[in-house]
Amino acid sequence: MVSPLSVGQTVHHQKFGKGTVQAILDSGETARVYFELILLNRYIPVLELTLTESQPAELVVNPPAPNRSASVLPMPVGPFISPITTTTEIPSPHPAIVLQKRLVVESLRQGLPPCGNINDWTVGFRGVRNMIVKALGQAASENGTGSVFILEAGYGQGKSHVGQLAREFALSSKLMTMHAELDGTAVTLSNGMGLLSRLFASAVLPNTGEEGFPPVPGLGTILKYAAGRLHGNVPKGLDLFTSILEIAESWEGNEEAVELLERYLSGDGKKYLIEWDLQSVLGSARLKLPPLKVNWGMRRDRLKGQASQLLRIVRLGKAAGAKGALIVLDEFDHEFSSSATLSWKAQEFLKLICGIAERESVVFLFLTPSNPEFDINGARRLKLPRLEVLEFKSVYLQTIGAYRDAFPGYPIAGSEDTLFERLFDKYQAEYKDQGWGPRFFVRAAIEACDRSASMMVPLSEIEV
Repeated sequence: MVSPLSVGQTVHHQKFGKGTVQAILDSGETARVYFELILLNRYIPVLELTLTESQPAELVVNPPAPNRSASVLPMPVGPFISPITTTTEIPSPHPAIVLQKRLVVESLRQGLPPCGNINDWTVGFRGVRNMIVKALGQAASENGTGSVFILEAGYGQGKSHVGQLAREFALSSKLMTMHAELDGTAVTLSNGMGLLSRLFASAVLPNTGEEGFPPVPGLGTILKYAAGRLHGNVPKGLDLFTSILEIAESWEGNEEAVELLERYLSGDGKKYLIEWDLQSVLGSARLKLPPLKVNWGMRRDRLKGQASQLLRIVRLGKAAGAKGALIVLDEFDHEFSSSATLSWKAQEFLKLICGIAERESVVFLFLTPSNPEFDINGARRLKLPRLEVLEFKSVYLQTIGAYRDAFPGYPIAGSEDTLFERLFDKYQAEYKDQGWGPRFFVRAAIEACDRSASMMVPLSEIEV
């Protein structure tokens, strides 16, 4: 089918909010979209996306009412003008500040940790955090060493939160990050090509301090900065990228070309077909792709080639200015069958990629809600502890405070303690045995604030 979308358009998704189309895949049925709310790429069926038309700037006199039916609330897009009153005028916040505060609430509404300064939104887990932060610091040191972690936590207890915390700390420590969610079908350890293409597309370089550094994930940014630093002197082991780096400026802003290159480097697709498409997209016949060894020979040989390719991308990132890498694989439990065993292909690929941490400054973080009886050689197992009552209350009060901050024109009245006690009683009665964590409190508190603001009744009177 022909996609109604095109690369570069702004779209809206019910869960992730506003995003920019980076590539059209699967004959127009799927789009790779970069979402501002979560600062990540997601592969989304085109039918789930709506095209947003750019609106002219408006003067907003009063703040908009909270809208629970929309994934992203209406935002002031022009200068904010206070209504004329006889009292002393209070300066209104800048629209960009208002937008950021609303995005915080929308992240919490989806059960997602707010992006940026996530450490300020993190409660508890101090032991786990310290171990991961220490490992990231070791990877970023002068003679960096790698690590492998398996982090277990029940649904909603905060494993994705810790994963994002690790990514933010890694970037601040000058480490490149890559991230993928395993789904048991297309993106698995048994299918190295699908996994590698997701990892390559998610690659984010740390800010190198160079002017105009764009925080755009994917190989396009890595190639641009690697080419600028190498000046044609491509080191041994990265000579695979020689012809690609020679025209590094051609990749910048050309997401369609970058998507094709990411597919090719992961071994997905035939060389001559992708080369032909790239020549057409780039408008250049100069590019000749080098032969790959990630889809040749026996299955074990192909897995070795795919693991080597991941290592090459890490080294290319280091050539672009990173000190090492953090690779986060979420939903690791999808790899296990009902008998809690891994396929031999998954075991082989897992052993190969984790072996990278033994000789390179790479940290692997596997996130899983279950505790499969499986050991990764050299991996450290971590388990998120459940929050204490006071920690739960801290999360709750922080959420209420963020809502009040985002919607000052709609004061939330009433006792916060009363609502917390009722929420905690419900958690103890219904969710504790299921392992549900702070996500329950966050989403329930946001819903209570929505109802309190729309019904103009105190929080203490809201039904749970």
